[in-house]
Amino acid sequence: MSTATQTKQKILTVRDLRVYFDIREEGAWPWQKPLTLKAVDGIDLD
Repeated sequence: MSTATQTKQKILTVRDLRVYFDIREEGAWPWQKPLTLKAVDGIDLD
């Protein structure tokens, strides 16, 4: 009988993930700074 050895290996590690979107308000002036929508802000995945 053989024993299968399994090693736990991480496929992906993510640290401090941030996803931001710049959005403009309807009717905003062209020189106005767009608003920042923070969809994801600083998460970690193992």
